[in-house]
Amino acid sequence: MQGNSRISGLTTRELEILSLLAAGRADKEIARALHLHEFTVQLHLRHILRKLNVGNRVEAVKATARLLATTHRQGQR
Repeated sequence: MQGNSRISGLTTRELEILSLLAAGRADKEIARALHLHEFTVQLHLRHILRKLNVGNRVEAVKATARLLATTHRQGQR
């Protein structure tokens, strides 16, 4: 359950950024896609890293995949 709370602690915008991050998009591309300034994307990314308790964007994507897989498995029980 702790994993699910970490995902649910992300804002809608942070989830959008995380999704684009998982697709391999750079900060500048994410900013363009979401009509944001690149600095704003970087600020959201810092919040995502803190909330997921990871050190970089690759770890954030991996942690999210693990958390979602765990949540999915728990829902199948």
